[in-house]
Amino acid sequence: MKKKDSIISDLTDFFDHHLLSTGKKELALKTANQLIKGEEKFQGVDLKLLLEEGEILQAYQTEISPRQWYIKFSQPNKYRELRKEYLSQNKSQPLTVKVTEGNSLRNDLEAIGNGFEKLKENRNLKMVGWVIVILMAVVFFYKVSTDKNNNETKYYTKSGFYYAVSKEAFDKMYDYSIAKDNSALNTLIQDGEIVTLPEGVEVNVENYYLAYAVIRPQGETYKLWCASEAISQK
Repeated sequence: MKKKDSIISDLTDFFDHHLLSTGKKELALKTANQLIKGEEKFQGVDLKLLLEEGEILQAYQTEISPRQWYIKFSQPNKYRELRKEYLSQNKSQPLTVKVTEGNSLRNDLEAIGNGFEKLKENRNLKMVGWVIVILMAVVFFYKVSTDKNNNETKYYTKSGFYYAVSKEAFDKMYDYSIAKDNSALNTLIQDGEIVTLPEGVEVNVENYYLAYAVIRPQGETYKLWCASEAISQK
């Protein structure tokens, strides 16, 4: 096997090229493992171990459970410039994600594309979904408004719901759920964009809207976006 420093350098170049080609600034460990699976020069490389040992400096682990590893572009300050240069050099070539045959990543990407097609064909279904969500949210909206100044009011997570790490991720989660696109939802989970929480976790309601709420688990600093019916008073 090649020396560790050489392998890390090759991995960094490999992941940087992938991120430039896809227009992303980071990728999840599972995706990274899928990408190097078909590369002979990376055979036998334990990527997770390298991350845990701190060998790949541009990697980080999320604080939200389940904790997941991400690898960022190695030169964040130059990303825009290098991305523009990459596109300029590859104008005639379609942007693709390199995956091995039978790779589940390809299926997930196709599922996401199919999910958007389903949404176009099922606008009426989406409207019905929004009506149901809004009706259920009205009750929650009223309760939170009534108890806004009551410091003793406590809210807790309910089972069977996903919680998004951003508003953008929440919108994706909602669209894929309406389209019943489980493959695309799994991609969001694998990429750490949506997570699950155990039932009964105490949360603070930071903001509330008709269709969703922004919450913060008690004692934590990060926020999560969820359907308003995903939390309740005990």
